[in-house]
Amino acid sequence: MASSEASSSSKAASPPVEVPKKKEPLLPPHITTYFIAGGIAGAASRTVVSPLERLKIIQQVQPKRSGASAYNGVYRSLVRMWQEEGFRGFMRGNGANCIRIIPYSAVQFTAYEQLKKRLIKPHGTTNADADPSPPPFALH
Repeated sequence: MASSEASSSSKAASPPVEVPKKKEPLLPPHITTYFIAGGIAGAASRTVVSPLERLKIIQQVQPKRSGASAYNGVYRSLVRMWQEEGFRGFMRGNGANCIRIIPYSAVQFTAYEQLKKRLIKPHGTTNADADPSPPPFALH
């Protein structure tokens, strides 16, 4: 009997079990989605124009009088880049460019979407629609 009293007293002395709280996300899911979408869009746009960006840099740094070896014209220069360096030549420097543009595009797109939500009323009218006077640049 003494052993049953000891076991029942130890059970009563144990602290209550706490249920772990559900962790709140750092950002709401829709903002995270906008952030990721903006970053992907920025990287895709920079990747598409990467050959032209590289060509611009090549043409800016070449000597003014480089003769026959000069990069002249967009089409001829792109063909020359392809022949000399291939696809890797088109994409050279794109990684650094994407690292720079992804955060910028992500923040820009997220801010745009959030401002759009706050400036447009539920019925599709903007806050500016309440003012009946035309803007100063309106054509009559």
